[in-house]
Amino acid sequence: MLHITTNLNEVLADLDERILRVDMRRIGRIAASNVVSEIKQRIHVEGKAADGSQIGTYSEGYMKVRTDNFQSKTVNRGKDKGKTRTLYKRSNDKKVIASLTRDLENRMTVIPLHNGAGIGWHNLPPSFDKIPSPKKHVTDYDKTFYVEATYGKEIWSFSEKEKDIIREAVDDEMNKIFG
Repeated sequence: MLHITTNLNEVLADLDERILRVDMRRIGRIAASNVVSEIKQRIHVEGKAADGSQIGTYSEGYMKVRTDNFQSKTVNRGKDKGKTRTLYKRSNDKKVIASLTRDLENRMTVIPLHNGAGIGWHNLPPSFDKIPSPKKHVTDYDKTFYVEATYGKEIWSFSEKEKDIIREAVDDEMNKIFG
């Protein structure tokens, strides 16, 4: 009769202990923190959608707003008629970067979630299933839907490079635990 001795119980106990050390909130937070600046760079500086294409170009009329190139320093129509125009001091570059006041990119942050972390804004809408009216930009989240619908592109989805950054962060953390 053949008798085999293994350390399978010890190996399984060690593996079980390592699995229990996996903290998905921590790993998610690290991965999100590693990629958020890349997303901001791609969208709000380079003006690129998730697929790497240019988001779009701004119209001549909108460029007047962005670059403060008005004939009058006061608003001449609408509800703000007579008020001094807000000056945005943005460049003459016509590529869409989904940024006028810089609020959207400045408020994009890592959001702790129940089982990990995400990237988004703290001023989320009460319902996630509604595409907002272009005249009611209530939240930053709403603005992303409006911009994507306007240009017909996925913008705030992850690019391939961003997916690689996330995979690398997760792999690094798992290698620390599992060796």
